[in-house]
Amino acid sequence: MKVKLTLLDDMLGTMPTQKSIWTDYVAGKMTKGMKRDGKTEDEINAELESTLDGVEDIDELERGLTGFLKDEKGYYIPHYMVKGLLKEAGRVMKEFGKGKTAIKQLQSKVSHGVFISPNKIYVAPADAKLEICERPLRADTPKGPRTSIARSYVIPAGTILEFEVHVPYGTLPDKCIVAMLDHGRWSGLGQWRSAGKGRFSWEDVSDQ
Repeated sequence: MKVKLTLLDDMLGTMPTQKSIWTDYVAGKMTKGMKRDGKTEDEINAELESTLDGVEDIDELERGLTGFLKDEKGYYIPHYMVKGLLKEAGRVMKEFGKGKTAIKQLQSKVSHGVFISPNKIYVAPADAKLEICERPLRADTPKGPRTSIARSYVIPAGTILEFEVHVPYGTLPDKCIVAMLDHGRWSGLGQWRSAGKGRFSWEDVSDQ
């Protein structure tokens, strides 16, 4: 299935803009997730190396800033971000259909039987000047409530993302993928989804 996704609201970046933060924290979380998905050590190392190559090393003063991966072609989100969207939809939906024909354990079936291409889904050219969204971030700590400022680069509403969803073993029917994408358009992509950021519309353009 070839998907054309159009952002209805701004999408906020999720990637740390310093390689030191990425290697200290994010890579560890990615490794655990890929091991759960059954990937080999070689596949995990290749994925980590590819992602790290796209991390911009921003000035130390911007340590808390999150953004997007980037190469010579432009800014992009990795394929596993879309797969994560489908896995989350599967976790919430739990099953597709009713009665004896219901398809269960959707999240697991997405993990092992659904694949997204290309690996890099471009969202802006390399010379784009991305704006920054700032918002308060509140948390309850042992010392009481604390408020900090979260900052993220923004891909604006109206941006189009194109990718393909592959189900090579027939693990899930197309209508189930459609239901997951329909659910995902409300939950959105990127950060601050609780405020509606990253919401999108989508269409199947396989015949175009």
